[in-house]
Amino acid sequence: KNLIIIVHKDVVKRYLKILNDAGIHPFKFALSSQGLTEWFHFQEQKLYPTNKQTHILINIDSDNSEICFYQEGNILYSRNINYGAKDLKTENLIEIIQQIHMTTDAYYHQKMGLEPARVILISTLSDIQLMKSKLQAEYKIPVEPMTPLDNLPCHKNFKLNSLWNLEGASSTNGLGFLLMNPKKIINLTLSEAQEFSQDRVKKRELIKLIVLFFMAFILGASIFGIDYYRNSLYLKQIGKRIAQKEEESSQAQQKIR
Repeated sequence: KNLIIIVHKDVVKRYLKILNDAGIHPFKFALSSQGLTEWFHFQEQKLYPTNKQTHILINIDSDNSEICFYQEGNILYSRNINYGAKDLKTENLIEIIQQIHMTTDAYYHQKMGLEPARVILISTLSDIQLMKSKLQAEYKIPVEPMTPLDNLPCHKNFKLNSLWNLEGASSTNGLGFLLMNPKKIINLTLSEAQEFSQDRVKKRELIKLIVLFFMAFILGASIFGIDYYRNSLYLKQIGKRIAQKEEESSQAQQKIR
């Protein structure tokens, strides 16, 4: 099976313009679902090393959520809905469940893969139990809540307070890209934007090379100048000593006479 990714050119241009106006010039424009699947691929090796079943990944961010069908490191189907963590404690929770139901209906109708074995509910919210119970009642399969930072190796002195304080915001996709091989990232950046970025990198490297050359030249000239000054000072000291000796010699000759 082949994964087909179709992104409208104007959509990519619009997002790139927003980033460029903010002074950010990305070299790669990637699919968020790939970050999500790579994150769970890492988790799967830790939690279910011998399990090759299909999972429904529901990544809840602050303003939107992503529903992804995953099997053995592959994206089977993915859909984004405009409901997030801010909607879980309101009447919109029913709408979220309906949107998830519509997504699974499309997955089954198009026969995209096997029957899911479990739902992975990814959120930084402390209270996710209501949504968990509703999903279990809907699908009759295990629903396992997780947070983006579960099972990730972290240095003991690494402070994660800033991430935990952003309750509702999800860093799952970004962490997934950090965990994967950069060469595997599907780059959706327009070819002209890639060429522009490459030209920027080449120009930046050329500027660095010119700056290093001038710094090396200035350093070499400084060393030469210091040596010249030191030698000149040494010759002046010798000249003074010679003049002093000549004066002493002249005074001694006058006394002898």
